[in-house]
Amino acid sequence: MNREDGSAREQRGPIAYMAGNSIAANLLMWAIIAAGLVSLTGLDREAWPTTPFYHIEVSMAYPGATPEEIEESIVVKIEDQVSGVDDVKAVKSVSAPGMASVRIQMDFGTDMVQALNDIESAVNRIQSFPAGADRPSFREMTNRMSMMRLIVYGDVPERSLKELAYQIEDELTTLPSVSQVEVSGIRKYEISIEVPLHRLRALGLTLTDIANTIRRSSLDLSAGSINTRESQVRVRT
Repeated sequence: MNREDGSAREQRGPIAYMAGNSIAANLLMWAIIAAGLVSLTGLDREAWPTTPFYHIEVSMAYPGATPEEIEESIVVKIEDQVSGVDDVKAVKSVSAPGMASVRIQMDFGTDMVQALNDIESAVNRIQSFPAGADRPSFREMTNRMSMMRLIVYGDVPERSLKELAYQIEDELTTLPSVSQVEVSGIRKYEISIEVPLHRLRALGLTLTDIANTIRRSSLDLSAGSINTRESQVRVRT
């Protein structure tokens, strides 16, 4: 009698119930599938999802400088300055012709927005960078960061290097296996105006007069935008 009671109790379990009620089992299966399909429509899907790596990169261009000059005048100073920032785990750097790159690894779980601000503040306190160096740039590294880095250099004018870099960017972008290409460390185009001193004196003008005239003639107007695969670029004149 006790054995029959025990068997009856075992058959009252959920598995035994589903085994004896195929309709209920099928309904539950379809309910789970439907719930999965509904949840799937609300999930974010990206080919290259942004994942926090807890790394920050500080890059700085110094056109014409050798790797040794980059190391002594830029990299060492940045490394010393950021090493004292809270939650910094490790610092690694690369010195290349005309370019310095310092990568800072933060502790897991660090607030990266605050960490980026702290790193930027620390580097901006350095007042002894070379006069010919560009301002440092900062960015949080994710899995969208480069899988490969190419450095373009040579004993040619900076304009030629810049044009070559953009040409390489266009060619790499056309490759089906490449999702994104970025060019960094390039200075913006500048226009240099040289005025002979004797002409200024003859016309009774000063360099300030020339600068003010140029400033009044320089218009900052919107020229629309250009849509790319990654973003929208605004064009101004």
